[in-house]
Amino acid sequence: MKRILYLVCLMVLVCMLASCVKIDMPDPVPQTVYASFYPIYALAEGICRNVPNLSLYCLAQPQDGCIRSYTLSDWDAALLSGADLLILGGRGLESFEETCSNGNIAVLTAMDNMVLLGADEEVSDESGHFEGPNPWLFLSVEGARNICSVIAAGMAELDPDFADIYANNLSAMQEQFDALQAEIASLLSGRQLPGAVLMQEGLPYFAQTVGLNEYIEIEREAGEDMGDNEFRDALSQMRESGYSLVLIEHQAPQGLVQALEEEGFTVCRIDILTNHPATDSHAAYFSAMLGNVQALLDALRH
Repeated sequence: MKRILYLVCLMVLVCMLASCVKIDMPDPVPQTVYASFYPIYALAEGICRNVPNLSLYCLAQPQDGCIRSYTLSDWDAALLSGADLLILGGRGLESFEETCSNGNIAVLTAMDNMVLLGADEEVSDESGHFEGPNPWLFLSVEGARNICSVIAAGMAELDPDFADIYANNLSAMQEQFDALQAEIASLLSGRQLPGAVLMQEGLPYFAQTVGLNEYIEIEREAGEDMGDNEFRDALSQMRESGYSLVLIEHQAPQGLVQALEEEGFTVCRIDILTNHPATDSHAAYFSAMLGNVQALLDALRH
């Protein structure tokens, strides 16, 4: 009885969310669906599994660099030409969003109505990725939970014959998010986290998830090294902060990590989920986020 009531409440939530989901939609019911990058694919895969006649694929290959700089290749365009739906994160996560929203393919955008870090900042012409809305919301467990809810609502609107399957899948994902948050809370129980230096733009969301409330941010692109002057300027900011813990993306250049360690910093590599193979299912999202917490605890022991 409790489960039936939960599913009824979940369907009400899906219907409410469907009214605020952004979908640019030609007529066909989606059968061939692409998600832009692995993090969006992983969350969509959890929502779309076991839906009859629906095939979900990840569009972009694993990325060591910043996914926000990714441009569509001819191969990507060829794949999308045979697709019915593209699922995007939106809000600047995909540089090619406007290109795809041209009426040739249905586009479901997950984060359009969500509150993002930096959303109230003024954006200048030279801001790059470091001003305005920060679309790395999937690095927050609660943010990923909300993305799943919107994807489920959008898919139920596009494919109403299987709305009950999307709702059941969302219910299962929500239970996994609950379990993940409980395990994170258990691992961090009784710990006072120190301040930290965050060296990739999505990491404030991870900091939010683990309750790391004191940090400074160093602006740099994922996967990139730093020039000598840039590195010296960063060191100056880091030393002024007094923080000795550095969080950086897992694929950061080894030379940069080594240079930071030689300067006396403890470096913790965080999986930002962008270089996972498309063969990884939604389960890899949960194991990666839990692995990030364990990596943080391991760093704090040194």
